[in-house]
This record gives sequence, C-alpha cells and structure tokens, in this order.
Amino acid sequence: MKNLALSFSKFVSEGSHYEIGKSIGEALSKHKALYKINVMDEASDSRAVAQKRLLLDEFCPGIFDEISGIADGLNLPVERLAVLSDFSVTGGCSQFVAMPKITSGGSVLVGRSYEFSIDDELCLCVTRASGKPAHIGFSLFLSGRFDGMNEHGLVATMSSCEYNQRSSGEGLWFPLVLRSLLDNCKNTDEAKDLLKSYP
Repeated sequence: MKNLALSFSKFVSEGSHYEIGKSIGEALSKHKALYKINVMDEASDSRAVAQKRLLLDEFCPGIFDEISGIADGLNLPVERLAVLSDFSVTGGCSQFVAMPKITSGGSVLVGRSYEFSIDDELCLCVTRASGKPAHIGFSLFLSGRFDGMNEHGLVATMSSCEYNQRSSGEGLWFPLVLRSLLDNCKNTDEAKDLLKSYP
C-alpha cells in the first residue's frame, strides 16, 4: 500500500460569528487545497440559499453570519460556498467511546476514524464565538463540524455512510446541527432537547 502524505490545517478564531468567518475567509484565500473544497465554480440557486438561511437563522443562530463572513473574506457571493450547495457523498467512518470504568485514568475517551474520504478538509478548528462556549473540532465546509468538544465537556460526533443536502426542504444539515450543539449546549440533556426542537 502506498503511503499518503496528509496535510492538516488549523484555524484558531475568536470574536463574533461574522468576524470568525471573515478571518477564516481571508486565510482560505491563501490555502489552495481548502479553497478547492469549499468554493464552487458556479453559484447555488439564490432561492435555495435563502431557504437555508431562514432555517439556520431560526435554529442555528450565528452560523449563517459566519458563512457570510467567509464569503466576504473571500470577496465572493455566499452562493459560491460549498456549505450551502446541493450534493450527495458516500463514505464511511467509525467512532467509539470508552467510559471511565474501563479507562486507566478514569476519563471518558472518545475517538473517530476519518475514512470518510481522504479528500476531507483535515482542518482542526478552535472557535471562541462571542457569547458561546469555546469548542474544538474538525470542520466540514469550515462552518460545520464532523465532531467536537466544547468547554463544558459536551462531545458531539457523527458516523455516516452517505449524506445528502438538498436545495429545498425543512431539515437542517448534520454538520451545522453538530456545530449548533457545540455552540449552545452544556450537556447531553440540553443537546437532546435542542435536537428534538430541530426540523
């Protein structure tokens, strides 16, 4: 088997959601590999983006502001960002949790594999949004999260074999939901209640 050289990126951002997005957009303009993943050649339908914005503003406040900041940092229309596009991807990943009674240090250990695709962003984000718990996690289209842990100790991760994001519909897309959980919840009870309120 051929060895692959993987290159990870790291963004440390703080401020308002918009300021975080703008700083990420400015950094993204100099990062060819991440730019290619996150910026589309053609714009998404503006009506579909407007529908997504309504959902995000209602259920995941601040995230569309961050996405707008990324677009402004790149000097592009928001419709060119892949996080708001329609696509279908297949792949796989695994996760595990080891509870305190079986770990040597008495801690909870959480792990994820990243065999979803070797073309993933491989971008670790440390985010300190104003008025939100700080969190760390790997991004999906920069504003979303594959996984993460916030300053209260809440951990959110996903396993997936396939995911779709359609231009219309009433549901929220999972990486933006994970991000919202990290931004808004202190524990699993709060996360479960918030998830139940989402379309």
